Amino acid sequence: MDFLPFPARLSSDYNAIGEFGQGQVAPRDNAVDFIGDFVPLVPLGTAARVDWMLGSTVIQSYSGRVYLSGPEMLRIVDVDEKLVRDTRALFATNTSLPASVSALEDGRPGQPVSVRAAYLSPGSITLQAPWGFEPGSRLLLNCEVDFLTLRGMPLRVRTRVTLRRGACLLLCDTGKMGDENLIAYSAYTARLETLEGR
Repeated sequence: MDFLPFPARLSSDYNAIGEFGQGQVAPRDNAVDFIGDFVPLVPLGTAARVDWMLGSTVIQSYSGRVYLSGPEMLRIVDVDEKLVRDTRALFATNTSLPASVSALEDGRPGQPVSVRAAYLSPGSITLQAPWGFEPGSRLLLNCEVDFLTLRGMPLRVRTRVTLRRGACLLLCDTGKMGDENLIAYSAYTARLETLEGR
């Protein structure tokens, strides 16, 4: 399982560090990585913090101690277990498919908007999308790639997660779908679960 990065700031009392880059939850353990063009070297065991940022606003803070420190990546461990678990649920990705969605307005689909499907599982889909879809919005998803075709698949936005200005993740629940969509979607998500289980 991979996890999408988020805009981040690395902070530490050591040398008054405050660098901007990307944060990413580690696949195992209670750990968070900071990745950037320049990552200051910090002694192992030093207290440090990775903040998920939206402009100058801190969305979430991950505090721990430095486990790995290199020129392009720093990892902190002993981060709060619940924070790590919740972040994994938000940023999990098991695919990357081009798609489009149309918001249902008065029962009719609006203009299609390009998105990427980042995570598919039975009952839910995570989309990387431009800003503009509110929680509770009803959408129709279209996706046509060599191995998956979905036409007018109904979704409802459960949660919107801001990545940066103008971009977000939409955590969506799937709705009742026709046989063609159901067969195609079920087969594809079963294939993903098999690959994840290896």
